Amino acid sequence: MQQYKVGIVQLEIYPTKEKTIQNAQPLILKAVEQGAKLVVLGETFTSYYFKKYLQMNAEDFNDGNNRPAYDFILEQSKIHKIVIVAGLPERNGDVFYNTSICVQDGQLLGKYNKTHLFDGKIGNISWSDSDTFRQGDKIIVVDTVCGKIGLGICYDLRFPLLAQALKTKGAQLIIYPGGFSPIRGPLHWELLLRARAVDNNLYTIGVSTATYEGNDPNIYKFWGHSMLVNPWGQVLVQAEQQSGVFIGEIDLTENEKISNQIPTLSQKRKDLYEFILALIQNIIHSQKKETLASVAQNIKDAVEQGSQVVILGECFNSYYQTIHLQNNSEDFSDPNNRETYDFLSELSRKYNLLLFGGSIPEKGKDNKLFNTALCFNNGELIGKYSKTHLFDIDIPGKITYFESKTFSQGNEICVVDTQYGKFGIGICYDVRFPELAQIMRDRGCHFLVYPGAFNQTTGPLHWELLLRARALDNQLFLAGVSAARYRGDDQGIYQAWGHSSLIDPWGRVLVQAQQDPVVLIHDIDLDEVQKIRQQIPVSLQKRVDLYELKSK
Repeated sequence: MQQYKVGIVQLEIYPTKEKTIQNAQPLILKAVEQGAKLVVLGETFTSYYFKKYLQMNAEDFNDGNNRPAYDFILEQSKIHKIVIVAGLPERNGDVFYNTSICVQDGQLLGKYNKTHLFDGKIGNISWSDSDTFRQGDKIIVVDTVCGKIGLGICYDLRFPLLAQALKTKGAQLIIYPGGFSPIRGPLHWELLLRARAVDNNLYTIGVSTATYEGNDPNIYKFWGHSMLVNPWGQVLVQAEQQSGVFIGEIDLTENEKISNQIPTLSQKRKDLYEFILALIQNIIHSQKKETLASVAQNIKDAVEQGSQVVILGECFNSYYQTIHLQNNSEDFSDPNNRETYDFLSELSRKYNLLLFGGSIPEKGKDNKLFNTALCFNNGELIGKYSKTHLFDIDIPGKITYFESKTFSQGNEICVVDTQYGKFGIGICYDVRFPELAQIMRDRGCHFLVYPGAFNQTTGPLHWELLLRARALDNQLFLAGVSAARYRGDDQGIYQAWGHSSLIDPWGRVLVQAQQDPVVLIHDIDLDEVQKIRQQIPVSLQKRVDLYELKSK
């Protein structure tokens, strides 16, 4: 439906989840009686926003015997034949998420875990979301009878590129269950909701819980002021701080009308702006065709979220075991034996991508194998790098591995000059050699790319440390991208550490995976490189009278 009423339920939270749910039921009914087809509730609406309460009230949505709030939302949606979006604290084993669910007619349509966690100060109170929750890693748009709904949560509102990615995925309405503080709320809550609506020519809803009136200083006090904003940036409905139901009207045809009148989305100068980057930590299957098919879907997902540059992991098309590497190797000069090479070229051209194809086993002369990274720009091969430092190590009682028994080493450094800046390419073990990174920086690089697959021994100790060190040493962005960890039963298959990471020129981790398959999205502003190099000009302060690095 294109036109319908939305009911915003700004709920008072009680010390017990049961009491809060009991309080929510008549308010949902009131919204339905006033004609609402979509009902929205606030962030973690069943709990005070304090670690003890959040974890106590969190629910495992897969446990049918211990999810009363989740089941309550499903039941209300089914009884009233409506769409409901609500925020809940979620438990998955020992891990907690700040989650928003979207249900329709008693069925879960989509679930979103908050991707941007708020770690900072609110007045004199320090607050760390990451002390309670783990960040999510997926962007979610749900197709409902009330249109395509993009999901965000609270602090996500401050990240315009997330809203843009939701719009790119087809969102007609973005719902942010959220709770700004009484300090930041008056300044930023309405402003940001209106900005996200105008930026993307769509409706936004920000739904809070009512302001806490108790005496516990540890309980986070939400600002309230839930609101509905139209694509013109006009506030159609706004609450104060008390609990209640607030009804507004949505007409999704307004989105297209305003987009036609002020066509900013089609007028973007992407050639001048910062770019959006995707790191793909893909699953590897026993059959290369199956692996490539899943990677194709990963790349499609990344493009739908606005990505212009995509990076894959080391040997992303093969198990990291000699027999598999040999079987999956390709001769790039033979059109009949370069399936992965052509796959990367085709997707780069199809989506107009700068695509760093991780690395793949290359079959060279005399049947030598090389661990080779390929870079395609709009379908054209612009860079090729064969790993120069081979991983030959022996850690007694931990791991023994001699990469030189499988691969031959390369002998050239690779820097590619693109519309997004200069990128240098290394592979995995290369990151342990600061000289290589410095040479690429001296050749003008703004960004280093390291497809890699550290193991379960050295990964926890050194992967993040080395990535951050190379980025900080050379004051540039750096991506370390792995395939996901092998979860099968074959003990001979190499166990990658995963933890693909993006590091900024300050050495900060901007985004990081765990060990399972995931697509990570982040924006890159290369102006940061120059700013930091000017603030701490180490390249100009080197004592070349005492030492000097030369490349051959």
